[in-house]
Amino acid sequence: MRPRYDPRVFLALCFSRITQDKLAALQQQLRPQLTNWHWIPPYNTHLTLRFFGEVQESVVADIDAGCREIAPKLSPFQFNITRIDFFGKPEHARVLFATGDITSGMLSLVKALQARFPEQGEEQRREFRPHITLAKARKSMDFRDEAKNARVLARLRDQGPPEGLDLNTVHRELVLMETVWVGRAVEYQSRARYPLEAVEP
Repeated sequence: MRPRYDPRVFLALCFSRITQDKLAALQQQLRPQLTNWHWIPPYNTHLTLRFFGEVQESVVADIDAGCREIAPKLSPFQFNITRIDFFGKPEHARVLFATGDITSGMLSLVKALQARFPEQGEEQRREFRPHITLAKARKSMDFRDEAKNARVLARLRDQGPPEGLDLNTVHRELVLMETVWVGRAVEYQSRARYPLEAVEP
């Protein structure tokens, strides 16, 4: 009997090709500065709003129904990407991301999703931090590379990239995404899109 396959899904904001290209240019600018990091392909860049993991199709159907209720009541919004950051201390950082200040429109969407799909345990206590993953550190790293990377990361957090970062994006839909293996690589594919249809007063 074939093992059951449960889709691995999450809700996200996606980006236009123009924004993807600009994020790719940012990655190219940063790539020579960091050693032994894996860089996210531009077509996979996104901003996760709510991660569900592997769930049964019945749960996916409930997620779909909830998004169809939420999205029409909310308005499109802008998100300005202004800085580079990472999780944790520079010497132990494993995720490099682009981010910006959360806007009222994004916050309204996040709160609506949290109310409809409440998180459990530790996840529930974490404050939402918008982030667009640019690169991930590889598990095996020479201590000298780790020290060099830590200095670069600290500088990026304090000063930003040499050419600066000010990228304004507009979001008109919520996207249900699925993680799919293509050969040995991962791709994030859209399963459904939900337009944000409310008109701002």
